[in-house]
Amino acid sequence: MQRMISILALLLCFTLLPEAARAGWFSNDTLLTIDGTEHTVEDFKRWWQFWQEKDQPLPESPDFYIDWLLLKEEAERMDLANAPGFKRKERIFLQSRGLLMLKNEAVDSQIKVTDEQIEARYQEKYLPRWLIQRLQFVDEEAALKAWQELSDGKVTVASLLERSVEEGGPEGSGESWLRPKGTDPGWVAILQKKSIGEVVDPELHKKGSALYYMKDSDNGSEEYLGTVRGEISKTLWREQEDQLTAELLKDLTEKYQMKIDEERLAAIDLTAEDSTFSDELVITSSKENVSEKQFVAVVRKLAKTRPTAMMAMTDEKLAQKFKLETANNIIHQSVTNWWTLDRHFEKEEPFKWSYRFNYNYRLVSMLEQQLFQVKVKPTEEELALLYQEKAKFYIVPAQAKLYIVDETQGPIDKIWAEVAVGKPFKQVAREYLGRSVRPVEAPLNHLDPQVKGVVAKLAVGETSQIFKAQDARVLVHLVSRTSKQPMPLEKIKDSLLSGFIRESFDKARKAYLETLRSSTRIEVDEGNWKSIQKELGGA
Repeated sequence: MQRMISILALLLCFTLLPEAARAGWFSNDTLLTIDGTEHTVEDFKRWWQFWQEKDQPLPESPDFYIDWLLLKEEAERMDLANAPGFKRKERIFLQSRGLLMLKNEAVDSQIKVTDEQIEARYQEKYLPRWLIQRLQFVDEEAALKAWQELSDGKVTVASLLERSVEEGGPEGSGESWLRPKGTDPGWVAILQKKSIGEVVDPELHKKGSALYYMKDSDNGSEEYLGTVRGEISKTLWREQEDQLTAELLKDLTEKYQMKIDEERLAAIDLTAEDSTFSDELVITSSKENVSEKQFVAVVRKLAKTRPTAMMAMTDEKLAQKFKLETANNIIHQSVTNWWTLDRHFEKEEPFKWSYRFNYNYRLVSMLEQQLFQVKVKPTEEELALLYQEKAKFYIVPAQAKLYIVDETQGPIDKIWAEVAVGKPFKQVAREYLGRSVRPVEAPLNHLDPQVKGVVAKLAVGETSQIFKAQDARVLVHLVSRTSKQPMPLEKIKDSLLSGFIRESFDKARKAYLETLRSSTRIEVDEGNWKSIQKELGGA
């Protein structure tokens, strides 16, 4: 009994403690509560990480976050997550992101390219290097005659190069470095047996009109290795990637018991009418099966995007190869999609936060589209009223069409003198400038301030006196002028409709949220909000 009294006394004392003293007993990370449901500072920070656009400042209050949460909860109450469209988009999102994570987990993270592997490949494929000089003769007969002279020791490559074509010399020559990688294996075998200063026997390369002289060779250096290290590393990476991918697909194919009925696949005639194909199974698995009809539907879709597929349909040998390739592609795509979903990457960090945000974002977007999106366009009468209301925001500025001539272009004093006595400006300008001049058309506000001031005082058809603008003497002739005026309805119709839809959406959303807020108990911890602003940079 005494112990019970002591506990009650302790609890009573705790309730009487000031707020500041009690705060030390518990760590309070709650930013806000909505009808008793807590949302923490960490919840908001994760949400903001995905919501924030580049350089977007944090608003002054968390109202925008509260609105989003209210709409999310409303979408959940409406069970929008079970709508077919929502489930389809969720599956697509999981598969597309999950495939990247599956590749990283099962393939990319397993790849190891070591210095030892790079060195071994360098020795195998990049060394030695051979500097081969090609001597090109007019024909095979001339090349073989030169080869015989070289074999008998009567000439050298150097002396051959000094000969003219008429004397049996080559008509041209060139040299390049070769290495085992990228060189025909037959040539590699030939060059590996040759020494510097030797010419390759034409019999070894099916003769022809050229002779090949090994001018130099190189057994490698640190500098050369440095230039090809990146290339070797990428090649080794791709090889391991291909191997690991093949192993993954093999394992998944076995896991889901994927099998092709090769006899039925071989019997499919791709040139037959679609109505002739049956529901008999071509591919089976522990998850889903593919019938003849479904298989041919995939083939038809491929044929629209791959011209080679059309050729394959009419060639029996190509058709069999194409059908098997298509069947394997169906299997590989299916098993990776299934395993991506079965693997549940969305339950693991860091993807789970991205997934949760995307899931809730799509929920809110679906709710907004159903409740706030305008379904009916305004009538012509409503559009006309909208135009009257908004026309002031769509103004064509005052314009001027004018000729501008400065002293660097021609003798403007003579031009002005001629115009002053009544001659047409365009005719006089062409006479003194030696070319036709064209007027410029621009908003008055875009003109140079000095030019604008002069134009403002001119009547249409009038030529100004000579004045200075931007340190040059200038002459202006005004062709026409228009005052600012609203843009025609037809030109801004699309913009008005977009604005109408946006404003209608915003009004409906605002009214809906006001209703939700009026029936919801919302509490905000201002201290935690200020801490967030301090950390993330508030507006």
